[in-house]
Amino acid sequence: MKIDQLRYVLAVYNTGSISKAAKQLYLSQPNISNALKNLEQELGIEIFVREQDGIRFTEKGLMLVRRCQTIMEEIDQINSLSTQEKRVNFTLLYPSYPPVETAFTQLYNRVMQKKRYSLILRIAQQYEAIRLLSENKAELAVIISFNIQSHTVRTELERLGLAYVHLHQLPCNINISKDHPLAADPEFSFEKLKDYPFVQYNYGEYRAPYGHAPLSFINTNKILKVDDGDTRSYLIAHSDAYGIGARMAPGVAESKGLHCIPIPKDLFLLDFGYLYSENRPLSDTAKTFLSLLEEEMHFLNEDDQQ
Repeated sequence: MKIDQLRYVLAVYNTGSISKAAKQLYLSQPNISNALKNLEQELGIEIFVREQDGIRFTEKGLMLVRRCQTIMEEIDQINSLSTQEKRVNFTLLYPSYPPVETAFTQLYNRVMQKKRYSLILRIAQQYEAIRLLSENKAELAVIISFNIQSHTVRTELERLGLAYVHLHQLPCNINISKDHPLAADPEFSFEKLKDYPFVQYNYGEYRAPYGHAPLSFINTNKILKVDDGDTRSYLIAHSDAYGIGARMAPGVAESKGLHCIPIPKDLFLLDFGYLYSENRPLSDTAKTFLSLLEEEMHFLNEDDQQ
């Protein structure tokens, strides 16, 4: 009998299925199934039976679960005698972009087994993110911008001791409702957008990243402002307003009720990368997040191949 086998029993009991347990433990389903079969053979009991609506633990299987819980609690207490687990602290700033949210969720799944952690995901656009990083109120900021590499911004970052790392050039879409008058217009042109309101984020004292973008069709007399991405998407999906959004993985925008019209790359591209303080080396948690984020951005390579 191995400790890992006991963990598998508890994971199956807590999740209700072998597949969910495998996902939680980052293992393959066959590995867990084989380990549990070996345990059953070793103990000479049937731990659970598979039924149409899921897994049902046998009477002896439930007795085993209770013993496993006791044993694992004892093991945790023994481990706590040797070292006090260091708290995982990570605060991330981002501009309301789905791939970042997905990568952050996967990061949480990596650290959820730890006893002590604090993960914070906070929406902050470029200029607010710069301020918060300079005040050491976050470790990392994901940036989507059209001017982050300009001389003016670079000079300001250098003054504040912040470093920018470029990851990708992001193509963009015009996002409108599936029922928008222009969604099925066979003679669509960007100039027609002048007749419709443009939705942007409410940045308060901070400048909007699209505020000085070279897009002549934005009618500055028709502006709607919102505070978060979900409200922005809902407003666009249920009105004749439109927004400009960085390209997302296929199906994400559509699931929000949006119709996407690609903006030619020679007309408009956004810079995608991250900011951090040069006086604070990136933690292992931050590096793990960046690795997960890069995996979520693979759809850009697929776009280039099309």
